[in-house]
Amino acid sequence: MEPEVVGKPELEPSIYAGAIATFVVSLLPYINDFILPAYIAGGFVATWHALRKRHQILTYKNSAKLGFLSTFFGALAAAVVFDIIWQFFDFQLWQKQNGDLMIAIFRTFASPATVDAMSAGMAQNAGKPFAWYFIILQLAGGAIFAGTFGSLFGMLGEKIFREVKTDGAVGSV
Repeated sequence: MEPEVVGKPELEPSIYAGAIATFVVSLLPYINDFILPAYIAGGFVATWHALRKRHQILTYKNSAKLGFLSTFFGALAAAVVFDIIWQFFDFQLWQKQNGDLMIAIFRTFASPATVDAMSAGMAQNAGKPFAWYFIILQLAGGAIFAGTFGSLFGMLGEKIFREVKTDGAVGSV
């Protein structure tokens, strides 16, 4: 039996599918507070799309790349939508929940005096350029989460959605 010759898979349509899934889940109220559902959905949808819809054979490297890029671009698009609404309509979606989440994160490792100072600073500077520092911090955190969880769920999605052929070869039929 001859080995199957596999070309470089076309990942772009699957990245778009995963990015759309990440984007949609990231915009859902209450679900977006947990962060992980968007990265799970993006990584799984991207690998599912590549394996089942496009019938491609993926390596773990390609599935990690799919998971990372789809979740990164989807989360970035969601952040842009949040920021556009904030800038043009002077309204930040779920602003109180966003500030509360940031304070809760800093409360885990910062002193109470520091957290109180941050809360006061956030209240005073809610509409000023100071808020942009938190947006940049969130975007950097989103990139780190996409690299960590998006890649992980992309590889896990490849393991879940690939099919085993009847001749014993592994891949998509």
